[in-house]
Amino acid sequence: MAVIPFPDRHSPAAPVRNVRELSNVIHANEDRGRTACVENNDAVRRFALSVATKLLSDRELNQAAPFMIDRIVRLLMTESKNS
Repeated sequence: MAVIPFPDRHSPAAPVRNVRELSNVIHANEDRGRTACVENNDAVRRFALSVATKLLSDRELNQAAPFMIDRIVRLLMTESKNS
């Protein structure tokens, strides 16, 4: 099975040293989180569709757990529409 890279991941933040910095980081992450879905919606949807396609075309997985694959694909489709 091939590895599918997730598009445009943000790098992790540096460790926080005091409470004031922590509150600034929390507010910055909240703002970034709100805009990221709008900006990366197409990238997330493409990723979800490519994962769903790979899962549906993998015969071994479909033979072992067909209902689980169907649920995962439905979850990917639903979440990518709502993101």
